[in-house]
Amino acid sequence: DVDHFKKYNDIYGHQAGDDLLVAVSKVLKQSLRRSGDHCFRLGGEAFGIVFNTDDKPSQYPSQASKKNIESLFIPHKTNTASEYVTVSMRLVTEQDYKMNDLSRIHKEAVELLYKSKENGGNLLSYN
Repeated sequence: DVDHFKKYNDIYGHQAGDDLLVAVSKVLKQSLRRSGDHCFRLGGEAFGIVFNTDDKPSQYPSQASKKNIESLFIPHKTNTASEYVTVSMRLVTEQDYKMNDLSRIHKEAVELLYKSKENGGNLLSYN
């Protein structure tokens, strides 16, 4: 979720907001490493990534994506977390056999994401 996206849109305009979403989506897509990894827009400024991994959390694509988005150095003067565009992410992990209820996983991720954003944004947290 792009931090303070509404404020960004209000200050820089809707075209700049659209361009920002394209830039974020490109970074997210570039972070995916396996053919079964997927990135998609959930709506507004929210994106989802589904990936299969046995890696440690520090090697998940979310870690690199978050850093690479801020490294675009896109100015955002009303972002309280940084002078640049940042994102907040919530990583929900599930075993393959529990992946039959994606709506539950999405709901859990959204609830936890908003808790992270209440703490100032620019966060990556895990369940």
